[in-house]
Amino acid sequence: MFDPFEQRLEAEWPVASWGAVTCIVAVSGGADSVALLRALTQIRNAWIDAKGPGVTGVAPPDSSSGRLLVMHINHHLRGEHSLADQEFVMDLAKTLGLPCVVHEHRADSLQASIEERCRKARYAALREQARVAGARFIVTAHQRNDQIETLLFRTFRGSSVTGIAGISRFREIEPGVTLARPLLDCSHEEVLSYLARSEQSYRHDASNQNTEFARNWIRNELLPMVRQRFGTSVDAAVARLAKSAAEQTKLLEQLIDRWLEQATESTSPVRVHLDVRIWQAQSEVLIRSALVRLWKRNDWPQQAMTAEHWQRAAMMIQQSTPTRSAFPNGIELHLSREGHWVLQYTDNRAEARARERGSPTTPSQ
Repeated sequence: MFDPFEQRLEAEWPVASWGAVTCIVAVSGGADSVALLRALTQIRNAWIDAKGPGVTGVAPPDSSSGRLLVMHINHHLRGEHSLADQEFVMDLAKTLGLPCVVHEHRADSLQASIEERCRKARYAALREQARVAGARFIVTAHQRNDQIETLLFRTFRGSSVTGIAGISRFREIEPGVTLARPLLDCSHEEVLSYLARSEQSYRHDASNQNTEFARNWIRNELLPMVRQRFGTSVDAAVARLAKSAAEQTKLLEQLIDRWLEQATESTSPVRVHLDVRIWQAQSEVLIRSALVRLWKRNDWPQQAMTAEHWQRAAMMIQQSTPTRSAFPNGIELHLSREGHWVLQYTDNRAEARARERGSPTTPSQ
């Protein structure tokens, strides 16, 4: 008999869609990832062991072809505590009868943007392990509180509607590999209740209390004040906003993708020609949105692109300013002799990476 938390997870992400393939589960040792791993294991074991119809109403197919693979990334930021986290995850995986892979990334805590650097290192390691293991899914334990913090963080940084769509539940990060976050509708409190009922221990990361990091400040100082003023229902309200923004963003992206088919021509994985006549006839708002979509479709770095950058590029195209302009991360925009606006990613490694991913004009999911 499943715990209510496990029942909810199975309803959100039916085991029939992932039970027979390899899934990499990112586990830090904290409450959220431990709860995710334990629940997925319980669900999959019941599905495999079912003698009759499985938990989804159908007998499991060749379930032996898939597996849950635990992956822990040790950034070595907290000395002995980081090593204890690693040992805890390895022991937990062994107890659950699951293989475990540890990736070590020695981060320099004195570097700026340490959180972003570690995040990039984690996802790079997870992608590489997915290739090695032939995994279909990379599963992370982002939950509703993470969604709320992300929306507020992006809002304060001046994000667009696309940005406040927050964290996506499923996203293909490269051909054949999907990033899955099945706990997005669950609160951290629900996670803790599940672990208490299961008598499952987990690790505490004291650095999460360090409010020098923006996200920690939002979590530990801002949100408690907001909840005290507006009540705990504010969490659900913010989550609904993120969901609504995500739905509108998806529709907008579908419409822009159709338009881009007529308005652009890719001459290489890192070079795109824009038809001047078609682009000049559009509003600045549409041009900006289309440029953002191009960056995303081509997997060009967006982190350093500000509202001023997007506006400058849109105005250049709309006004047909005959100049060459550089944007963050080695991206250039210029008007060619043939009368096309040319967007080019000049990073020497970009073309190789783009070819590994496949055609850059394939929309991301």
